[in-house]
Amino acid sequence: MGQIVLLILFAALSADLFSALHVLPCGHPDAGHGCYPWGTGAGGSFWYYRSKELYVGSALVQLIGIALAAFAPLWAPNPRSGLLALILIAVSVPLLIQVIGLIL
Repeated sequence: MGQIVLLILFAALSADLFSALHVLPCGHPDAGHGCYPWGTGAGGSFWYYRSKELYVGSALVQLIGIALAAFAPLWAPNPRSGLLALILIAVSVPLLIQVIGLIL
């Protein structure tokens, strides 16, 4: 069940990443509806809204982490270690992204 949830999350984040690649920042004069707040300060305290590159990079790290967590049970020697790997990866990737944000 956890794998299904992670794969749905992976699909949603992938769609967001692909749309973000083609959308202008909200501060751009030609930006229309559905713009992203890169560099405008509207992203609040989220460091990955400072630039499009940071946003795309953090999204890629998230997607890799979700994929690793979803497929970890398939590589594990038994169900218990597979579930443990899924949980550890799913918890550690958001923490890693926050640490990256503190560094940047």
